[in-house]
Amino acid sequence: MKNALRLYDAFKTAHHSNILSGHRVQKDRMRLAWAKEQIIMEKEKKFVLTGKETLAQLEDGLKLLTEESTAAIKSGKLTDEMVASLLAWETACANKQTDVTYRALGKKEKPMVEASILFKFPVKKVTVKRDKDTQKIVEVKLGEYDKKIDIKDFCTTNKLSLDWLPEIQFFKQTMILKVAYDRKMTPAQLKEISKSYYMDKKIAHLAEGRTPFSNNSVCKDLQRLVDAIVPFEGYKCHNEDFGFIRDCMTQMGKEPRSTRLVGDKAIMIAVLNLLNKFATKRAYNVDYRKIKVKTEKTAPAPQSKAPKKKSGKTSAIVQKQKRTRNKSKLTLLANDDILKQPLEIKQVDMSDLRLDIAA
Repeated sequence: MKNALRLYDAFKTAHHSNILSGHRVQKDRMRLAWAKEQIIMEKEKKFVLTGKETLAQLEDGLKLLTEESTAAIKSGKLTDEMVASLLAWETACANKQTDVTYRALGKKEKPMVEASILFKFPVKKVTVKRDKDTQKIVEVKLGEYDKKIDIKDFCTTNKLSLDWLPEIQFFKQTMILKVAYDRKMTPAQLKEISKSYYMDKKIAHLAEGRTPFSNNSVCKDLQRLVDAIVPFEGYKCHNEDFGFIRDCMTQMGKEPRSTRLVGDKAIMIAVLNLLNKFATKRAYNVDYRKIKVKTEKTAPAPQSKAPKKKSGKTSAIVQKQKRTRNKSKLTLLANDDILKQPLEIKQVDMSDLRLDIAA
């Protein structure tokens, strides 16, 4: 990028001097155009995936692409190529995060148990918001979501045994036959259902002539599946475990009054849920919408007002009024003292009294 910029600056300087001298103008224009192409190519080369990027590089590139896409939306210059590049980096970042997480768990002493306990991990995700009327992209936001571990991919990444996969096929047939039996379907219908499922040769003999219609027999099949993946000492499958895995593996069918099994990915996650229960020894749970209880708002207790602080500065009028009040208080106190003294009556000599009366 620096080399291309140097070329562009050099060619631009030479082109400017040639314009002043009137020589080689057309050739310099071609060299300038080529330098611009080199700048664009080197800039885009940063966002070309090679497959050798580290997780940190992918996360930084995804963040930078999101910021550039946001700026392009504001300026109205967002292209389909930019969106495709952004989504490609999102996929590469998610795959790399998955690979790093799986390999870190694979180094543990009991990788499958550790994977069952972890259950999920955060992965970067780009949310693209479009306008309802024009379908134009109006917002690109980078966030995270929790990705559940796929036990088949986990074993493939860490080169662990996949001998338990036929047991998944066997249990799928067991589950659908049990559901069909509980729906009061005829023996002919049950036979047709059992033939529709592919069965590995290793366990095909187990499916011949059996009637997996009791909870006890279904729990034994589920126990064999768990033991094939990772045996848990001292723990046996019970009716509650079968009830949970049945709820996870079945859903409403497309036809009226029908039930069907979920896809293979969802079945792997259902088995992972079961392994998580055995590994953590915690009870099952249900997700439900909680109603928010409205609490009555109580009026806050009245707060006592703090006395106002008197400022140090007072006007001359106020000071005069204070002095007047103080003087009156002193006068009253003096009068009180006079009144409290005992009354003395003195005798006056009237002989010397003289009245001057004017004629």
